[in-house]
Amino acid sequence: MNSALLRQQLHRQVDRLPEDVLREVYDFTAFLLARRQYDIVVGDWDEALWQEFALEQFFRDDEEDDIEYTLEDAALHSAYMQCDGAEHERAVGDIA
Repeated sequence: MNSALLRQQLHRQVDRLPEDVLREVYDFTAFLLARRQYDIVVGDWDEALWQEFALEQFFRDDEEDDIEYTLEDAALHSAYMQCDGAEHERAVGDIA
């Protein structure tokens, strides 16, 4: 199938989609375009460039990335890790 025919067929199919599916298609196409752009940008990085990037990320001073946890967060995580299913719901209820 040639490109022009494929585009026409795709347009017809998209025109018939319900709104919720249309949003998913939009998100997916945005993802594909972003992934392709990302692949173009970093696809040819060698090991030295990746190492430089990793070190920059590790040593950057960005307070927006700082996450503060409370004792309640730790208790909730501990309860979650110790139980499953219905027990999880009870544990969360007991802590909250």
